[in-house]
Amino acid sequence: MKTKAQVDVDSPVKFLFVLLVAVTHLPAQPRPMEAVDVFSIPLTRGASLSPDGKTLLFQKSEVHWERNRWVSQLWRKTLATGELRQLTFNHNGSWDPLWSPDGQHLLFQSERDDDDSSQLYLMPTDGGEARRLTKLPQRPSNLQWSPDGNWIYFLSNEEVSKEQKNLLKDHQIIPQFENPEKRRILQRVQVSDGALEELSPAGQTTFDYELSHDGEHLAVLQGQGSLIDNIYQADLWICQADGSGSRRVTENEIAERSVTFSPDNSHLAYLASVNEGDEGYHQVNLFVVEIETGQRTLLTKDFAGEVQKIAWDGSGDGLYFLGNIGVSSHLFHLEMGTGNLIQLTAGPWTIKEWSYHRESDSHLYNRISATENGDYWLFSPIRKPRQITLICEEAFKEFQLPRQEAISWKSHDGVTIEGILTYPLNFQEGAPFPLVVDTHGGPQKSDQYGMGASKRFLPVLASYGYGILRCNHRGSTGYG
Repeated sequence: MKTKAQVDVDSPVKFLFVLLVAVTHLPAQPRPMEAVDVFSIPLTRGASLSPDGKTLLFQKSEVHWERNRWVSQLWRKTLATGELRQLTFNHNGSWDPLWSPDGQHLLFQSERDDDDSSQLYLMPTDGGEARRLTKLPQRPSNLQWSPDGNWIYFLSNEEVSKEQKNLLKDHQIIPQFENPEKRRILQRVQVSDGALEELSPAGQTTFDYELSHDGEHLAVLQGQGSLIDNIYQADLWICQADGSGSRRVTENEIAERSVTFSPDNSHLAYLASVNEGDEGYHQVNLFVVEIETGQRTLLTKDFAGEVQKIAWDGSGDGLYFLGNIGVSSHLFHLEMGTGNLIQLTAGPWTIKEWSYHRESDSHLYNRISATENGDYWLFSPIRKPRQITLICEEAFKEFQLPRQEAISWKSHDGVTIEGILTYPLNFQEGAPFPLVVDTHGGPQKSDQYGMGASKRFLPVLASYGYGILRCNHRGSTGYG
């Protein structure tokens, strides 16, 4: 008596059939990337945790080939169950998602068919029909929700004339890069009825702002003029949440940015590209100023890298920051009292996006490397880092990806130069290969782990047998 396996083998027709079925169902083997494949990898950005820390909100961008553009939609992932759900489907896309303080609603930007520009929309957290909140002449930015949920703050440019708007829409004129007659202003909109209030003083341009954690105060970087370089004459002010009672905190000729209140509202932390003596052409440093006295302290004098983003820790005794250290950016914690600096993350990858969730004492960040393109990770002092999205990882499984590593060498005068070397696909140790040298501009910039900008086509060059050296030459960011 023959077994089923014996019957299949003994019958040539059956054997060939079984073999064909088996081959058909084999997983596709990874293949080298072509130029068009670079744009097939989805991009994730704008991620944040819900107020209770249980749900992830982010935007996912994919190429719409027929329309020749990237289109972003909002997605939500429940961390406990892994449930992933798309929330928006508008053909123009949706972006800049923001949780309401109670976690019941989402704020985002979109440009629907009857919108003249990007507008603010509200929708329930579970999805459903979105409600337009604004009718703005220009796209808003830097959205912040008041802790009581009643107001949404944002920056927006003043309205251009109807005639100019029509000319721009018909592509008869080129958009003006800088307009000295149009200010950038701070506004807030009431969630209940869409009523708008302008908070910037008359004749003043608002370059940046931050709402305090209790929603009672604003820190505002404002000054005369609306050109880019006018930011150097702007100063930090604090005022009430309705814009009244302004008081100057700094008076200098430096460009402060990324200002943030300490938990007790006694200090402001900010970033500036100066040293202790306000001399320019330095890497971005972290400063803290006492609001009452105006006394300022440089906290990163001994940090060789550049500070990119900051957040106060829960105690207010220290700050977390994302720091560029050359070929990568990683997380650090700095104690104000002792100056003790601790690096929290490390590895042959870089962080492009990071936020601190104070309520759960957790850090949300993405990872970029030769084989990672932005999936999100989460960690806290009591839990090891864990990957919470697989969107980019799944897309990468289709392709053979090149090996990549940081290398360094001594220049003629003994200075160490560092760079990122991407090897050709199927590289054999010791074998020579043609090399493409791709240097960044700046010089205040640095090349880091990852595929880089899509226009660089690193995996494509590697698939054709080229190595690619991205060199962080003298003057690059992250080296002191």
